[in-house]
Amino acid sequence: GECTHVLDWTLSPKFGEAEVGEVIIFKGDKIRFVHSSDDGLAHDLYKMAGENSLETCDFGGSDRLAGVGEVSIGHDVSFDEAGVYRFACSIGCNVAALAPEQQDNSFCHCAIGQTLTVQVKDSTDGLRCHDHAQERHDHAADSFAPPASSPLVCPEGTENARATNNPAYQAMNENECSEQCASAIAVSFMPGVELGSCIDLGFVSNPQTYTVRPDGSPGDIEVRVTSNADAETMVADDEEERESTCHCHSYEEIVCPEYETEADTLYEEHIEEINEFCQGILDGTEQDCPYKCFQPMEVLHLHYLECSSRPIDPMYVSVNDTNKCHIAAAAPEGVSADEC
Repeated sequence: GECTHVLDWTLSPKFGEAEVGEVIIFKGDKIRFVHSSDDGLAHDLYKMAGENSLETCDFGGSDRLAGVGEVSIGHDVSFDEAGVYRFACSIGCNVAALAPEQQDNSFCHCAIGQTLTVQVKDSTDGLRCHDHAQERHDHAADSFAPPASSPLVCPEGTENARATNNPAYQAMNENECSEQCASAIAVSFMPGVELGSCIDLGFVSNPQTYTVRPDGSPGDIEVRVTSNADAETMVADDEEERESTCHCHSYEEIVCPEYETEADTLYEEHIEEINEFCQGILDGTEQDCPYKCFQPMEVLHLHYLECSSRPIDPMYVSVNDTNKCHIAAAAPEGVSADEC
C-alpha cells in the first residue's frame, strides 16, 4: 500500500499510455484522478452506488467526489478498506431524478466509457514475498577469513593504495576498505583512492580478494577488501540487511511448461501484455513504468524464480534490464527473513 497511482481521467481513462477500465490496488493506496489530456472537454468524478448504477450510468444515490476544477488539478481518492469501488464522470449525463431509460445520454461521458472499477485488496492478498540477499554477504560467523596482519606486499615501482566506502573498488560501505598496489601516478587518476594501507586505518577483519575494473580503467585490478567490524557485528548486519531486502510482488500462479495444457494460457497472456505495454520503457518515451507493464513483469519475475524449466522471454530481459519495472512492495509487518 501507500502508492499513489496517477490516472488520466478522460473519456478513455489511462495509466500512462495504457487504457484501463478495471484495476487492482492494495489497501493504503491512492488514485489521483486528474484531467491532464488536452481534449477540450470537462470532467467530474462520482463514486457510484453499485455495479448496476455504473452499468446504467444511473447517478441516483451516488456521491459526487470532485467537480471539474478539482479534477483539472488532480483529486486524490484514498482506499483504506478492501472491496470494490466504482467511479464515473457525469458530464453530459442526466443526473436528475429521471429513470435511466428516460434520460438522454447521447453524450454521457459515463456511457461513452469514462468509468473505472477499482478492486482493493488487503496488502497480503495476491502477494508473494522473497528477497535478493547478495551472495557475497551470505555467510556464517565461522566462515570469516583470519584478520589481515600486514599491508599487501607490492611489486617494485608500486605502492599500497586504499579506498574506503568506494563501490567501484568493492568497498561497499563505510565499514569496508579496498587495498591495491599501484604507482603513485596511477593513484592520482583514481577517484576516491589515496596512498596508504587499509591496515593503518584499522580495517583488518575478513580479508577478501576481488577483481574489479572501474569505469575508465584500462584493465582489471586485483584488490583486497577488509572491514573495520568484528565477525559478530558483520553477521548481525548481514541478518538485518537480509531482512531489509525482503519485498513482495503481485502473484498469480502460472503452470510450468512441463505441466501445461491447452487451457493454461496465463503465461502467454502476460508475455503479450509486456510486449504491448512495455515498449515505451524501451524506446524512452516513458520514464515511469506503466501499471499494465509492471504488473505482468511482477508476476513473470516470480514465475521465473519458481520455474527454472521456463526459458526467460527476451522482452522480459530487455525490460528488466532498464531497472524501471521491478516495482515491489515492502514486506508486510511481521514477515521475518526466514519467511520471506
